[in-house]
Amino acid sequence: MGWQSIPYADYAQCLAGVSAPWELPPGLCFVYSPVRNAIPPGYAPPMGLYLFYQPKRGVLGYGGNMKKHCAALQKRRPSPFPRSG
Repeated sequence: MGWQSIPYADYAQCLAGVSAPWELPPGLCFVYSPVRNAIPPGYAPPMGLYLFYQPKRGVLGYGGNMKKHCAALQKRRPSPFPRSG
């Protein structure tokens, strides 16, 4: 396993299968991920949100406890990507 496969695997897990978010077209993508509901090893609470950010693109992974908040945010700022979850 090369060193590059480690961050790719982390992105894929945190963003529900989006393993190369830097290759997405510009815009903001909302991705529902049940992984966000779980408590990661070494953390006390679950991480309800996970954001990958670059100046022209962002991927927001969210869990069930953040679903209504992300839905409201999507209405305020439409995403050019298909919705999931």
